[in-house]
Amino acid sequence: MLASLTGLDNLTTVGGNVEIGSGLFGGNDALEGLEGLTSVGGTLSVVDNASLVSLSGLEGFNNLGGNLTIIGNAALASLAGLEGFVDFDGSIKVDHNDALVSLTGLDNLTSVEFLDIARNDALASLESVMNYRSVPAFGDA
Repeated sequence: MLASLTGLDNLTTVGGNVEIGSGLFGGNDALEGLEGLTSVGGTLSVVDNASLVSLSGLEGFNNLGGNLTIIGNAALASLAGLEGFVDFDGSIKVDHNDALVSLTGLDNLTSVEFLDIARNDALASLESVMNYRSVPAFGDA
């Protein structure tokens, strides 16, 4: 198990997929160490990180070639850190994040191909996604 993502500070681009998950690192409550990451050519998955409370560290991230998946992060309270996304051709799935109270972080996004927000028990509002101009498909489970 990794103690931190320090050492990846100079990483700016990943050509394929990035998965941060399944208990990859213990004790970290944010994604510090990924501050330089601006582009992922494939899918970005943040999955099953029990102690992750913040996506802090992804603030510079603004280009994604695939999909965004945020699933099963029990302590994650918001999506703050994703403000760099504006126009996105992939899908976004936000599911089973029990402490998620806000979609803040997706405020600047104006369009997305598919949006699936489900089973986030503490989420009471979709306010942050109300400014989207285009969502061709919206999932609800």
